[in-house]
Amino acid sequence: MGDSVAVAARSDLVGVALAAGAGRRLWPLTLERPKVLCPVGGRPLLGWALDSLVGVVDEVVVNVHHHPAVMLAWLEWACGGRAGGGGPPADFWRSFASRPPELPTGAEVTRIGTLPVRGPAAPGPEADLWASIEGPEALGTAGALGSLAGFLDGRGVLAVNADTLTNANLAQVVAAWDGERPLVAHGGPGGFRPGVDVVASITPWESIVGLPATSSGLFGHFWRNAETSGALQSLSVDTRVFDCGTPQRYLAANLAVAGGLTSMEGQPIATPSPVGLTRSVLWSGAEVIEGEVLDGAIRTTAGRTVLVRPVPTVAGHAA
Repeated sequence: MGDSVAVAARSDLVGVALAAGAGRRLWPLTLERPKVLCPVGGRPLLGWALDSLVGVVDEVVVNVHHHPAVMLAWLEWACGGRAGGGGPPADFWRSFASRPPELPTGAEVTRIGTLPVRGPAAPGPEADLWASIEGPEALGTAGALGSLAGFLDGRGVLAVNADTLTNANLAQVVAAWDGERPLVAHGGPGGFRPGVDVVASITPWESIVGLPATSSGLFGHFWRNAETSGALQSLSVDTRVFDCGTPQRYLAANLAVAGGLTSMEGQPIATPSPVGLTRSVLWSGAEVIEGEVLDGAIRTTAGRTVLVRPVPTVAGHAA
């Protein structure tokens, strides 16, 4: 997509980071954390998603279902400490690592706080952060938006999948929107199609009110019909897209961000890793025994080790 575009934050769009998935394909990593809090490049995936939205919109909603306690605690931390990057200390993660998975029993939208802009541009635009807690069942991508109709109150949605990593500039995506049709921005050439790598989507208010507030997906329930009728705006974005849904894809995203080096949560990219540890991911608090040799490994806070074979070969940086 190119370099940044200077635009004022949109008040007619609300950012939504879709983050309620179970992460079954990423098991056993998701026994400890929801998949959107698994670190890539030293910080949770959800942090990258929030960064992409802050400054483009002035309100952001994260939908929550699996592991709600750690999700809400991390969102509160994000409002207070994310300007420094990385993530909470290891003790934060340890306090949740041994808890059995839990699910919400009810649904509500609750304000968390204010998200500051992160990085060298700070201070800068801020965004109000809300959590949409889905219970007793997860609502899927379409249901997540449909259930927010009362909260949105006439506004559209700029949505990203929080388990997907790209370096797309969402200000440019918004600038390219025709302001009327639903839009799907996707990586690579060609138009919208099944299996396309989705970067972001815009759903106008007129479409939001037609979405169900029950479990359903945007592709099957909405996008496919809109594309067939010619009512969908398809936008090709020049960016790599990493779907972190499996251990191999998750490791590939980390290697891309770190230039093939080991990523350690809470540490800057390219921080020297322990001797014997190559092409791997260390979560906060993970221990490596002296003399241990690991290649293509993911080691969690609780000490789980997932070996990825074959180790993915990825050139370049995702973000």
